[in-house]
Amino acid sequence: MFLAGYSRVFSSIPGFTFLGLLRWQRTESYYVGSMVSGVYRTLIKGGVFLYPPTGRDPGGKLRLLYEANPIAYIVEQAGGRATDGERRILDIQPEHIHQRTPLVLGGKAEMEEFDKAPGAVPEPARR
Repeated sequence: MFLAGYSRVFSSIPGFTFLGLLRWQRTESYYVGSMVSGVYRTLIKGGVFLYPPTGRDPGGKLRLLYEANPIAYIVEQAGGRATDGERRILDIQPEHIHQRTPLVLGGKAEMEEFDKAPGAVPEPARR
C-alpha cells in the first residue's frame, strides 16, 4: 500500500517513478488529505507515505523544520526510514526556517523497495 500527498502526481518526476511502478503492480493506493493520519495509517498497516515534489513545488511542499522533521523522528523511532528521496530527512541542515522538502517514509522493507525502483536515486547519493 502507498499513500501519496498530491496523489494526482503520478508522472515521471525524477526519483519518484516508484509511484508509476506501484500503480503498474496494482498496489493499493490511498489518499486521506492529512499527513498525520496518512503517516499513522502507514505505521499501523505498513506501506509507504509519499509527498513528492511537483512541477509547481519542485522543492517539495512540506516544511522541513515543523512538518517533515517531527514525523521523520517518529517514524525512525518506530523502526522505519524517512528521506527526501536522496537524503535522510533528519540529516538535512535547514537553510532557512520555512525551507520545504519532499518526503518519502515507511518501514525498512518498503523503503528498500523504494531505493531499488527504476529512476530512484543513484547508489552514491543514497544515505
